[in-house]
Amino acid sequence: MNGIKIPLFMQGEELPKGYYDDPNPYAPIQEEKYRMRAMVNYALEHGKSVPDLTKEEANMFLIKHT
Repeated sequence: MNGIKIPLFMQGEELPKGYYDDPNPYAPIQEEKYRMRAMVNYALEHGKSVPDLTKEEANMFLIKHT
């Protein structure tokens, strides 16, 4: 498992393709599922790290595509 920690809010879900792959700076950028900047700010304000956020907390930052 490469020592990569699966965030609490992603446990029990299917991980995105390539989750454990090394980053490729030349690959096309994938659409984000979450507003990451807001999620990081929320975690910092609450004394947590992003991987420690619950599903309920992370769902507040879901990007809803129509």
